Amino acid sequence: MQNKVRNTLQNRIQSKNMRTLLFCFFTAFILLTLCTKSSFIYPFNDWVDSNCFFTVGKSMLHGKVLYRDIYEQKGPWLYFLHAGAYLISHKTFFGVYLLELGAGTVFLYFAAKTLFLYRVRGVYALLPFFGAAVYASRSFCHGDSVEELILPIFTACLYLSERSFRRRKPLTVKEWFAVGALAGLVLWMKFNLVGFFVGWALVPIWKSFRQNGIVSAFKAAGAVLAGVLLPTVPVLLYFGVTRSLGDLWTAYFYNNLFLYAKASQGGLAEITAVLQTLLLRLKTHVVRNWIYAVPGILGVVWYTAVRKGVRAHLLLTALFTVLCVCTGAVCCPYYTLVFSVFTLFFCLPVCSALSHLPIEPNPKIITPALVLVSLMLSGTFAYCTSTNTYLTAYQKDDLPQYKFEKIICSMENPSLLNFGFLDGGFYTVTDIVPDCKYFCRLNIMLPEMFAGQDAEVLLQNPDFVVTRSAPLPFGAYTRVAEATQYFEGVDFTYYLYAADRILPELTEKGVLSAAERPQNAEAEQGNTVQN
Repeated sequence: MQNKVRNTLQNRIQSKNMRTLLFCFFTAFILLTLCTKSSFIYPFNDWVDSNCFFTVGKSMLHGKVLYRDIYEQKGPWLYFLHAGAYLISHKTFFGVYLLELGAGTVFLYFAAKTLFLYRVRGVYALLPFFGAAVYASRSFCHGDSVEELILPIFTACLYLSERSFRRRKPLTVKEWFAVGALAGLVLWMKFNLVGFFVGWALVPIWKSFRQNGIVSAFKAAGAVLAGVLLPTVPVLLYFGVTRSLGDLWTAYFYNNLFLYAKASQGGLAEITAVLQTLLLRLKTHVVRNWIYAVPGILGVVWYTAVRKGVRAHLLLTALFTVLCVCTGAVCCPYYTLVFSVFTLFFCLPVCSALSHLPIEPNPKIITPALVLVSLMLSGTFAYCTSTNTYLTAYQKDDLPQYKFEKIICSMENPSLLNFGFLDGGFYTVTDIVPDCKYFCRLNIMLPEMFAGQDAEVLLQNPDFVVTRSAPLPFGAYTRVAEATQYFEGVDFTYYLYAADRILPELTEKGVLSAAERPQNAEAEQGNTVQN
């Protein structure tokens, strides 16, 4: 009899989990299809960061060793994931869209599971608005940021801690191992965000120590370390086999810690100045992303006020997350997207208030209708609020990437250099693997990066060179095309240059007319230096 009751209960739980997962998938599908530029309703994701990730992932699959042969400054697991996305689609971001969709589904799923811990009403109706507030925010930017992919990791950890507190039982060794594995993934994607786990772990470790003694705390620490090894071993094997562990240390750790700061306003200042910078950045974040930032702050305040015994947990987690995000020398708008996980705890008192309403919704009619209305309203809000949706009005042929692609791909096995600016997506649409280690100019003061790009042009190695908002200052190249594109509030003009040695071939193929060639050559004469 007991086994029958247990099996029935387990079946109900599994059925509810599956319904929740499907609902979260459907919600994520609607919101991300509308909000991320990686979506199939957009002609192209023109975000420079996303194109950098995609180009590096592609290059790794073509035999180039990360950091040694192809340079970017994020962590290796980010590029492993984008290499997988490249296998799905070589010249579009459909694989990246699926990656975002998976991350969004898991993010919303653990958010829902956390709310269900409190046995509150209206979770399915409120969840789409929570997702819309995140994905339509300014900090979401274009889609496919590291922070977006880390959201499900942070939310899963918050779910584990809340479940432990609600059950009044410490986290198990398996759960600590899982947390360690998630922390390891973050470590090898963007290491400064590991600060989240420091703040998150303090109260659970203390609770474990109080309930089961010092041995339990050591077991927890050991399980975390073992978990960290799970994503770390593939990284070390990759760089060990390719004999590039030194490149890993230099590019990912040393340069980010000591050189990336120089791209900003002089690095970290005195403590007073750091605090002023922190407050200014928080103010800017709240103003730009008020739709989830204000509820997030209220959620942390609510939790601290009512969660006796663990009231410091969310406050410490938020504090350490803010410190690791906002005190660096650079704080881009998308950095603060990780703060959106705390908005979840504003949903708790809202759902709790709904649970105390005297009206009992009809589960067969009213509840589905409310959920459907919620999905429609949240989708409409997301589309109208997102700063990305302007791009849906464009066709592929309107974009410089596809205009230049027709010229570049008229050549057999062409080579290309994205000169002087972050990856504009020209490697992506042409499916070209860059020959130059410094395939674009990154936001880091690295002298060899500038020298490497200059040398490629002077030696006339690439068949084509693309510049943005400035002509190519030297080299035996002729401008053969230009196009303007709106990006992040600015109309940028992109220029395509062809090496003089391939101009006859372009003319012969009819890509560049004979009348057009001398005109372009004359226009560039003042900026061209023959080797």
